[in-house]
Amino acid sequence: MEIAQGVTTTYATIGLVGGIIIGILLINIASRKGYTTYIKDSKSMSKAMVTGIEKDEILQASAGKETTNSSSIDSLSLHFSIIMMVSGLDYFTVFMLKKYKVLLLSSIPEWAYAILIMYAVWGLMIKLKLDWVVDVKTKSK
Repeated sequence: MEIAQGVTTTYATIGLVGGIIIGILLINIASRKGYTTYIKDSKSMSKAMVTGIEKDEILQASAGKETTNSSSIDSLSLHFSIIMMVSGLDYFTVFMLKKYKVLLLSSIPEWAYAILIMYAVWGLMIKLKLDWVVDVKTKSK
């Protein structure tokens, strides 16, 4: 089993690094041949696109809206706390399943439980009419 984990980790790393390198290479080739929509050539790109920093306040996009009053509860902290609560419930669920050696369920990865728990939390928030607290733009960031 240890050898299999080493092999899978090695191949996953090779795939990830190879995908990044090949992807960058293909994007550069496609942009030079004019196949891309956003990038025609490196000279036509704006300074903000090259550096990743938009200095002009008018062109800066909004990251989201504050759904709470910052003097009481910071909106970003609320979003972060919901994520951390789900993560905590996830790890607790996996810990309990492994502690009591629940067959098959204890071998499912944590992220799968996190997704299921997040759907349950979101469903509960909708049922309690608290879904307005979560801002879509903030959540996507």
